[in-house]
Amino acid sequence: MTLFESEPVVVRGPAWPKLSADVRRRLRQEEMIARRRHPITGLALLIGTSETCGKCRFREVFSYHTRSYPKCEKGPITHGAATDVKAKWPACVLFERADG
Repeated sequence: MTLFESEPVVVRGPAWPKLSADVRRRLRQEEMIARRRHPITGLALLIGTSETCGKCRFREVFSYHTRSYPKCEKGPITHGAATDVKAKWPACVLFERADG
């Protein structure tokens, strides 16, 4: 057998574990916050303040059957987990404190 008659070598990347959709979404959201962008609205985060989405008047909790789904009125609202807004997230520039 000559040099050019050998079997081709297949080079593959490292064996990465398959990540669930929930884990991929959480990683994307964490990356956006690290880049100082809100994961739902895509707007800049409030800098120099400790305000969170949980204190914002635009965060509304919708109930469906026995579950609750927190959504932002200023962002897209879907029936999926991708648009759920965590109360602990830093607030975006549209933040307005909820009354009470």
